[in-house]
Amino acid sequence: EKEWYDEAVVTLRDAAESYDTADDALGKELNYDKLRAQIAAANHNNDLDMAEEASKTASDILRSDINYKNIRDLKTQVADLIKRLKNE
Repeated sequence: EKEWYDEAVVTLRDAAESYDTADDALGKELNYDKLRAQIAAANHNNDLDMAEEASKTASDILRSDINYKNIRDLKTQVADLIKRLKNE
């Protein structure tokens, strides 16, 4: 079964960067979906660089709207992932 995490990250990164307003509903959703794809790719590939990119995306969303969906939980999840990957 093919996993499409990397392709999803590239597609969502391009979409989020092309969209001018990161703070409106669509901009937040694009970045949130990008974050979820980054986390999945980092986990699947044991990719520290992707996990650190996910951390930056999570921080951007948090600064925009700290109560957006489960962003605080995802930020914690990314921090734990980074710790795990650094210890491997």
